[in-house]
Amino acid sequence: MLEVSSEDNYVGGEFRGKKRKAAVTAGKLQAVGSGILNKNAHGEFLRAENHMLRLQLVRKTKELEAEQIWRLELELHFMKKENDFLKRQLEEFKAENEFYKKTAKPQKTRRLCRFCKEYADHDYRNCPQRRASACSEEDDGSN
Repeated sequence: MLEVSSEDNYVGGEFRGKKRKAAVTAGKLQAVGSGILNKNAHGEFLRAENHMLRLQLVRKTKELEAEQIWRLELELHFMKKENDFLKRQLEEFKAENEFYKKTAKPQKTRRLCRFCKEYADHDYRNCPQRRASACSEEDDGSN
């Protein structure tokens, strides 16, 4: 047994500055004079220890399998929720797409302009290049 004394540094109260004594004992018991009596006893001891280790291994394996199954079920549960959310979102997008298909103005078809020889949203009558050239001819002719 070992005696240890310590001083308390507690500042506010009646325990200030008191010395305390504590007895400490060794945590591990030591067996004196224990030895192996014969080889058969040692073999039985090893068999029993192996049996216990096998049982522990089986138990731990089952625990790990159960934990893995639990995690997979939890992941599956969250994936189902996410899948349901994505299906609802897809239906909303489809409805929005149908709405825009019905209400959107159709795009003009591009036609070949005979003046500028391009496929554009205008034709020969209202070609911007033709108008620009007509304006420049008027400016040249008036001088």
